[in-house]
Amino acid sequence: MKFIIRLFEILPALTAWTTLLLPIVFLKKFPTIVSTFILLYVFLWFLRALEYAFFLVFSYTKYRKALQKDWKKELIALSGKTDLHPDKIIHLIILPTYKEGIEVLRESIGSIAQSRFPKQQIYLCLATEERDAKNGRKNAKILQEEFKNVFGRFYWTEHPKDLPGEVIGKGGNITYAAKKITEEFKREDLDFSRVLVTTLDADNKLHKNLLNALSYSYAKQPERHNRSFQPLPLFFNNIWEVPTLNRIVALSSSYWHLIESGRPDRLRNFSSHSQPLTALSEMNYWDTTTIVEDGRQYWRSYLHFHGNYEVIPVFLPIYQDAIMSKTFFRSLVGQFKQLRRWAWGASDISYFTAGIIRDYRKLPLLKSFLQYLRLVEGHYMWATAAIFLALSIPAEKILNPEFFQTVFGSHFAILLSVLFKIALIGIIVSMILTYLFVPRPPRLIQRFGLIWQWMLLPVSTVCFGCLPALITQTQLALGQKMKFNVTEKVRKKEK
Repeated sequence: MKFIIRLFEILPALTAWTTLLLPIVFLKKFPTIVSTFILLYVFLWFLRALEYAFFLVFSYTKYRKALQKDWKKELIALSGKTDLHPDKIIHLIILPTYKEGIEVLRESIGSIAQSRFPKQQIYLCLATEERDAKNGRKNAKILQEEFKNVFGRFYWTEHPKDLPGEVIGKGGNITYAAKKITEEFKREDLDFSRVLVTTLDADNKLHKNLLNALSYSYAKQPERHNRSFQPLPLFFNNIWEVPTLNRIVALSSSYWHLIESGRPDRLRNFSSHSQPLTALSEMNYWDTTTIVEDGRQYWRSYLHFHGNYEVIPVFLPIYQDAIMSKTFFRSLVGQFKQLRRWAWGASDISYFTAGIIRDYRKLPLLKSFLQYLRLVEGHYMWATAAIFLALSIPAEKILNPEFFQTVFGSHFAILLSVLFKIALIGIIVSMILTYLFVPRPPRLIQRFGLIWQWMLLPVSTVCFGCLPALITQTQLALGQKMKFNVTEKVRKKEK
């Protein structure tokens, strides 16, 4: 099994580098074959671009409807129609923190306090790290005092450092916190099926109706035990304070999650998500051996429930910070490091491969095969698309210009031109939605800047799209490990 895991750790980088290099190597000798491959790749990307444009609009309409819905009224209407009464639901919210300032934590907890869900049914846990004991304990003491009478309960846990078998990351902290609280629930004989656990990041701010919407989705699900619930991660907290390239990445990431929410068959756990305590306690909570515990949780749950597992989209936002550090350069570096950490999700390919081999008799084969293809294809396109589209055609024109004088070559160029022009629909839709979707900027000139900033999209997709993924997959193939990098969170002082 170790050999298979190692083989499939190499696979992502191998396929990516083969795609990028072989067309250049064989272009002169086999121009027709290489051009056909380029055409097929561009056509695949073209279909994805049209699909993204459609689901971006589709999901945006769902998002607008969710914003306008009276979720309290929906909960009242649901009462008596399910085996779990909404009034019985407890939201356990775990907020892990490491080196964040108290102003960041205060804003996040304050957003939970402004929720329209009954506060006595909200149990909040501030999960600090022993590695940051002085800062964590000071913040915990202050925040417990400030919010002690706001929520049903306010827990504080401190995750010990260097526990056996753990890597440094979020997974170990939230798992330790959940286990400690579960012990108390067991002593009280509390029904775990009433508890929906939500993990946040330190900078997250909840929409005021989110907990009501989560309660509605949870209570309504007949198979809620093997379901998790994914709100919309929108990187809008400081969207007008960050450098332009960081803003484009934040917008692109927000759009991506909006698109995925419209395709539940592809939706995965990301960052802040919710899962029943019944399932978490069965599964030993989250994976403490990876720095991407959120995406890994999907595959762990899928295997644990033998394929009968889904992520239910909730079209209300959890607002997050776009990457911003104290200097322009550090902001760009921080963005690059965050994307590299996200790209470490390529390690899930070997994890899921091993799981399928181990449990194939218990899994639905067709569904598992489709899920596997989506996982591999997603990381493959992430690492190759922008670079391939930017370099393959210019390289062909430079290395083999006479090819375009042939009948096949001339038709090839015309068809590519048509595909690229039609694919611009996706960018146009994104530009329009930016005006409707993003919070209004403090200055009018910034609103006009929403147009020209999309001119930087090619640079952004190569430098903050393909390159982080390609480097990370190469690192994985070489057998190197990636350490968890805590994103710096900065608040601008009011003038």
